[in-house]
Order: sequence, then C-alpha cells, then structure tokens
Amino acid sequence: MVKTINIGGVEEHLPDEHAQYEEVFTAAGDVMKHALDVLNDPDFEEKKGGWKPDCSSDDVTIHYKDNSSGRYFAGRCKIKVSAKDMNTETTSGTTTSSRRAA
Repeated sequence: MVKTINIGGVEEHLPDEHAQYEEVFTAAGDVMKHALDVLNDPDFEEKKGGWKPDCSSDDVTIHYKDNSSGRYFAGRCKIKVSAKDMNTETTSGTTTSSRRAA
C-alpha cells in the first residue's frame, strides 16, 4: 500500500519500500499543509489580523503573529538580483517527481 499525501494540489507518494517512514512522511505533509494555510491566509500578505511588526530596516521587515501552536515570524527583504537570476539560482540542479493532482 502506497501512502499518498496531497499538499496544495500536488500529490506525493511514499513507496512501499519506505513504509518505515510513513509516520514522518505524514507529519511532514501536515506541516506543509499548515504552512500553506498560513501563507494563503488573506491577512498574511497585508500583515493584518494579529500580525505585528518585530523589527525593520531599509531592506528588511520582520513581522510576528502568536498562534495556539507558537509564534510565527515572516520576513521580507529587498535583494539586488533579477527575478530571472533568482529563479535560475533556486531551480538549477533540482528535480521533482511530483505530479499535479487531477
């Protein structure tokens, strides 16, 4: 039996030969779903609904929000790199076996 998790419309499968990792695979899926819930919350982008400033400078701003599961921090920074170069830097040499869920 292959264990499957769906995170944001992407299915990941745990093959039978890795069944001993099912508990951590499931926990990782739950954490990713929770992270997406936080990131997709309408208050997150505008930093409303409990998000408070922690510190800031000309190039960095940090906000925090207290939740039942702990304190979350979110940072935004300005960097001097083009979007094209950033995308190349973060994706070169990576592969994925993910398939979009129907």
